[in-house]
Amino acid sequence: MKRLIIILSFGAIAVLPALASASTVHGCRYPPNTSNLGPRNDREMIGYGVSVRNMSCSAALRAISNGYLVENGSPLHTRGFRCSVITKRYASGGRFILGATIRCVSGPRAFRFSWAP
Repeated sequence: MKRLIIILSFGAIAVLPALASASTVHGCRYPPNTSNLGPRNDREMIGYGVSVRNMSCSAALRAISNGYLVENGSPLHTRGFRCSVITKRYASGGRFILGATIRCVSGPRAFRFSWAP
């Protein structure tokens, strides 16, 4: 029994670091000068809170700036990614959107960002 526990313990120690490194998530610094970094139809969009998984920060910022914001359906159309709204922030009264958090996925790669008009 002790031998089985020891073997399982060493197995877990060997597997956990591999699982942790398989999906690397990290935050990105959004450049302070955000002009021309927003989507094509709203270059002045204020973006913040960018994080990426299995891709570089510059690739995520490029995907955002090459995309288009849309009102219905997917919130951002950008080549190669499927995007969805995670959360929306409304003005009091609930009629006007003040911002949203959007997540885009392409296989193992993903990025998330928040925006405000």
